[in-house]
Amino acid sequence: MPLGEREGDKSKSRYCSVETEFNDDMPNVLDFNLYYGGFDFVIAPLMDPSYWPNLVQKDSLGSGVLPFAGSNLVLSPSQWSSHVVGKVNSWIDLDSDDETLRMDSEITLK
Repeated sequence: MPLGEREGDKSKSRYCSVETEFNDDMPNVLDFNLYYGGFDFVIAPLMDPSYWPNLVQKDSLGSGVLPFAGSNLVLSPSQWSSHVVGKVNSWIDLDSDDETLRMDSEITLK
């Protein structure tokens, strides 16, 4: 329930969130922070921060495995749209002079 609509709330704020670390178990993150913590939504990284495309093993076709979060499959679209604000990796730099970093950034962002 939005802040300001809860009994005893005197704040003019309407919503309150918490920023979390990357976690594959998004349902647990939501349960803990929304239901027990009383937050309205979470801000969470969309990708594992340790993922770098150039470090992924190439398969027999020469392409690496693109990143994905397993939690994409366990939350409904309405849960993603109403309870999660996605955050991109802090290392992403699309304007980098380093070609490897620039390409890794582009692949990860896509």
